Amino acid sequence: PAVVRLLHGEEGVNILFNQVDKKESVTAYYKIGKYHWGVVAAQETTEAFRERDNQLKQIILFIFVFIIISVSLLYILYRFFFLVNKYQYEERVLLESVGDGVFVVDKNFRIILWNKAAGKITGLSSQDVTGNLCCDLIKFVHVKTHRDQSHLIPKSILKGEIIHSDSNFLMISKNGRQIPIGYSASPIISRNGQIKGAIIVFHDMTKEHNLNLAKDEFLSVAAHELRTPLGIMRWNLEMLLGKTGHLPQEIRLNLSDMYKNNLILIKLVNDLLDVSRINQEKVVSKTQLIDILPVVEKALKDRKLELKKRRIVIKMEKPIGAIPKIRVDPYLFEQVVENILSNAIKYNHQNGEIVILVEKFEKVVRLTVIDTGIGIPKKDLERVFEKFTRSNNAISQGIAGTGLGLFVVKSYLAMWKGKVWLESEEAKGTKAIIEIPYK
Repeated sequence: PAVVRLLHGEEGVNILFNQVDKKESVTAYYKIGKYHWGVVAAQETTEAFRERDNQLKQIILFIFVFIIISVSLLYILYRFFFLVNKYQYEERVLLESVGDGVFVVDKNFRIILWNKAAGKITGLSSQDVTGNLCCDLIKFVHVKTHRDQSHLIPKSILKGEIIHSDSNFLMISKNGRQIPIGYSASPIISRNGQIKGAIIVFHDMTKEHNLNLAKDEFLSVAAHELRTPLGIMRWNLEMLLGKTGHLPQEIRLNLSDMYKNNLILIKLVNDLLDVSRINQEKVVSKTQLIDILPVVEKALKDRKLELKKRRIVIKMEKPIGAIPKIRVDPYLFEQVVENILSNAIKYNHQNGEIVILVEKFEKVVRLTVIDTGIGIPKKDLERVFEKFTRSNNAISQGIAGTGLGLFVVKSYLAMWKGKVWLESEEAKGTKAIIEIPYK
């Protein structure tokens, strides 16, 4: 076909079908010179377009692979965002299901999360608080002293510490609501150790607060009402027991038992009154400078008969150097020493020993009372400073006590910036240490 077209004077490039070979070919035909010569060049299309076809195949393959990768990436992204949204939703549902108030602050102390319970307790919605500085919206103050304790949350973030509070706190919100709460603040720490913020959980303790107030009021009223009849009983019993020679021995023994139980009840009533005054902040501390040694000596003198009866040996070591005076309330400090010494006698063994040390340390005077008694189990050492708490071994051995003495001691010492702690080993004895600043 190309030759025929050339003979007709045509020139060009075409894809022609060869009837003889039954194949398509790319054919180029051109005239040469004035003698009507011509050139015909032909190549099968499969050979002529091989490189182009290969390139097209590569392009198609690349597009196909690109589409596969793109679809896969889109699917992965879709799954990622789906899972993120799912987890965020689940976390939100979980957070909203918590009965306590929960909010989260970032490292700049701005609130980024606020659950429904927090809104219900404070009266502030999530929209009201999100993005705002925590300290601009809520404050934490001590119930009794009304000192601002809001610095505890920044402390948790800046120092990476978990902060726990007791129930002696008020949360004051921007709208003026005051809610008794207990709360804890915990830092949020990333995998590389960086602090990203803090999560704060707080619980509305209004009911507990009101219940404690009612309980303290009841204890105060009940103790006052019991004090008068118990005092009258004591005077009458002392009068009867003082009439020597006029009472049969059996009656005298019964009266002696009654007198001992009466003194125990009076001690209980006095302890209840002390606890009530401490809880209601009605303790009046009239401080003055006093010497500690005369107070200890007086407490020992008051217990002389009891010590003699139980054959307990007292070893009071002489202080090294002068002991500075301490600023305390004399009457209340006598109660502190009396309680510590009473425990050393009460929980001691027959024929036991008590060692008393008064020492001067840097900025503090230390009173140490060491007994050889039943000791305190390790698990009870911290709890014995709580109200109405006694060690299990003391209860099991039937030793009388109210579980209030050490609570009173710790509370009184706190008023003078002092402290008390115990070191003990069960069945080997207890060391009670008191420290009071003298500067």
